[in-house]
Amino acid sequence: MLGIRVALGVLATSVAFTTATMSLPSESLGDSLLPKANVGIESEPARARKCSGRREIGDVCQGNFLSIRHSFHNCERKVHGKCCALYRNGSGGLDVKKRPQGEDCGFCFGGKCELE
Repeated sequence: MLGIRVALGVLATSVAFTTATMSLPSESLGDSLLPKANVGIESEPARARKCSGRREIGDVCQGNFLSIRHSFHNCERKVHGKCCALYRNGSGGLDVKKRPQGEDCGFCFGGKCELE
């Protein structure tokens, strides 16, 4: 009878220990399987893709060339453009949604502005 009690006590302790350790992350799993905390920092590729908003040479309009337009308004409304560039190759781009007031669109493109 004493042997059965000891065996049951060892079994109960073993089950309790196994249950307790299963809820903890195992070091053998490594950090790659554990969820990462979101600290609110943008990743480099996402940050690098946004245009500066100052029509710099590295700001490039994506998509197809649509037409030459004088105003941001006409690029957006008449040909459904999304980006105006200073040069035909798309450099010096600026999103039409972030446009300053003025008549200096230049070359209208169908894609958004991204950094090169």
